This record gives sequence, structure tokens and C-alpha cells, in this order.
Amino acid sequence: MQIIKTIALLMLGVGLGGAAFKVYHDRGAPLAGPVSPMVASRVFIPEREVQGTESSSFNLYVHSPGGETTGLGQIFQPPATHPLLQSVSFLCRETIYPERVTDLRVQLRIARWEVDHPVDSVLWESEPLFVSRNFRVKEIRFQVPQLRLEPGAQYIAWLVLPETENPEFASLGVFAMGPRTRAVPQQHGQSQPESWDIAYPLGTRALWQHEIQGRTMDYLARYRWKTDQPGQNLHFRMEFGSH
Repeated sequence: MQIIKTIALLMLGVGLGGAAFKVYHDRGAPLAGPVSPMVASRVFIPEREVQGTESSSFNLYVHSPGGETTGLGQIFQPPATHPLLQSVSFLCRETIYPERVTDLRVQLRIARWEVDHPVDSVLWESEPLFVSRNFRVKEIRFQVPQLRLEPGAQYIAWLVLPETENPEFASLGVFAMGPRTRAVPQQHGQSQPESWDIAYPLGTRALWQHEIQGRTMDYLARYRWKTDQPGQNLHFRMEFGSH
């Protein structure tokens, strides 16, 4: 009798839309119960991939003898349901100065962000990533090993050109990303106000415009970084997983 009851419940489970069921035997408890399939999913920020490039970009340098940018990053918040950072990419361009064209090695660092500076510890940093010369425009992508972040908190992912891996004259350009103006059609011959399209309103770019080589995170966290208004981002994309 017990076997017949178990078979009947299993047949009922198949009839309910083919849902997955787990069979278990426990005195006084149901013989079958629903199982939630653990299917990993992913999301991106910005949600839609931004096409094309802006006319403006920011230069990253090895050294900063005169206020040049030696740390260039994007401030972001991880999605509430997908806290695992899996990849970070920036749309970059080669330097416009022929005498500075060279192979590069670029490093990505990720840290918690507080108001106007990173905290005094790095959550993760990549190995220097090799970028060959004469690439003109290129998406530079870093694979991140499932870094679990706290939803709602702010973080910064920033690039550096390590001194030990690059010529002292090396530089790299990173494109800006919006806001962009959106064309608004005229109505009855009257011009309409401009409409702005912001790909990622929760973020902004941040720049460290001092010497960075040999500086500890405690030093970098002690001083204010230069930031822009919300929605004024670097051209970036990040991929997050659910589990």
C-alpha cells in the first residue's frame, strides 16, 4: 500500500507542469515535496550595453609629476539579487602620442568606497594584464573569481599601470560614458528641452591625481579622490552572478 501511494504522488508531480520533486520517507510526513532548482543567473551593469564611444576620455599614467591621473576607476553598487562580481571591463584607447606607444600591463583593484575615497584595504587585485601595442580601441576585460560583495554598499574598481611592469612614459586612455543627449522631436514647430540618457545613474568615475607608485592603501584612503556627478561614468561593464 505504501509503494502504491508513493507512485501516485510521483505521477502527480509529473503532471504539475513537469516540476522537479524530491522523494523522501519520513513517518507522518509527506512522501514528496517540491524542490527549487539551483540555477545560477547573471546580470550586468549597465543593464544595456552602451554602443559607440564618447569624444572624451581620461588618460592614465605611471607617474604623476604634475598632477597626472595614476588611479582611474568606476564607483558602483552590486545588484541586490546578484552579489558575486565575475568580470569587469573598460573600453580603452591607445595614447595619441606616438612616442608613448608601447606594450602595457594594466592592473585592476577593487575596494569598498566611502564618500570620497576607498577604504584602507583591497578586496581583490588582478595580476597585471598584458595589452599589446597598436590596439587603437579595445575592451580590456578582467575575470574576477566570484568576489562576493554587499548589496547596497558602494565599491570602486580602478586601474593602475604598475611601475615595475611598464616604461615610465606609458599611458592608457579610458573612454567616458555619458550622460548622452537624446534627440527629441519638435512638436508644432516648437523646440523641446533636451533629454539626457544616463546608462548607469548609481555610479560615477573617480580619479587619483597624485603619485601612486609605492603608496599603501592606508595612504590612498587618507585623502579625497576627485569624483564627478552621479551618472558621469567611465565606459565600463560588469557581470554579476547570483550564487
